[in-house]
Amino acid sequence: MAKKKLKKIALASIFVLLGMLLLLCIHLYIVTRPKSPDINTRVMARIDFTDSLSNKQSAAVTEWLYKQQGIDHVLYNPISHILVFTFSPLYNDANRITASMQQTFSTYKLTRVMPTDAEMAVGCPVASNEISAKVIHFFKSL
Repeated sequence: MAKKKLKKIALASIFVLLGMLLLLCIHLYIVTRPKSPDINTRVMARIDFTDSLSNKQSAAVTEWLYKQQGIDHVLYNPISHILVFTFSPLYNDANRITASMQQTFSTYKLTRVMPTDAEMAVGCPVASNEISAKVIHFFKSL
């Protein structure tokens, strides 16, 4: 009698684990599919200034950025001379924003920083180990 009960528990446990594994595979497949940006999509961009901006200058740049369509948040670090902002890709483009900023503030030397492929590859903590990266690559290739 105890053997039958133990066998049922083991069989049920195996089915539950297989079901959870199947659910995980379906979840990974769905979240790794490329999708078009929607109203909730936000993109982060970085602009580096070669010279330090004064408080007044950084406030002017920040105010100008907030007036651009789709900009959500702007941060300027006066120590590193780095400006980071988030925006909706439906309304604007980082290259367009950078070009427009360069025209508006022509006395400032600025460059848009784009991460390299190597930096992008290590940027996702999910793909930080080899096994996770292989699983993600497998589902992306489907």
